[in-house]
Amino acid sequence: MKDFKGEIWKEVNLKGIDLKSKYEVSNLGRIKSYAYGRGKILKGTLIEGYPAVRFRTKEEKLINQYVHRLVAKTFLPKPKEGQRLILHLDYDKTNNRADNLQWATRKEQIDHKVKGPNHRKGLVTNSKLSKNQVIEIKRMLKEGKLRKSVIARKFLISHTQLNRIESGANWANVKLDD
Repeated sequence: MKDFKGEIWKEVNLKGIDLKSKYEVSNLGRIKSYAYGRGKILKGTLIEGYPAVRFRTKEEKLINQYVHRLVAKTFLPKPKEGQRLILHLDYDKTNNRADNLQWATRKEQIDHKVKGPNHRKGLVTNSKLSKNQVIEIKRMLKEGKLRKSVIARKFLISHTQLNRIESGANWANVKLDD
């Protein structure tokens, strides 16, 4: 396969790991294998939406590596203290071009994620309850007309979950309008 205009290739160097073959990474986020003499572009796979490739070590072990991490280690300036994570500046996990990557701290990553197009403010995506249901539960608890066991059954939640909502341990961000 031909190189793209402006594409730069450098050898993959995994600290402390002897690879069976030569591999190269490009500044455009592509990986080449020289396992059979010629430089073959690896397709890789997706792990949680991130492109990854599998390398074979001299001990015949297979190891997965994220493409964005290989590109960042090879083409970005050395990270500053605490910067162990890598941001995709355009929020696209599959765009592993060096000019789209940046080293970041955990706080920087969270700030970046909150600004992103996929951030759903105020939504709890893995919850049995909606925000409106929690408001209704908090209203019922405040009124005190129904026993907690009745409220829990009505919303198909445990008594423990109901106590957590009441104490603010869960759903603390949902407030009743007085």
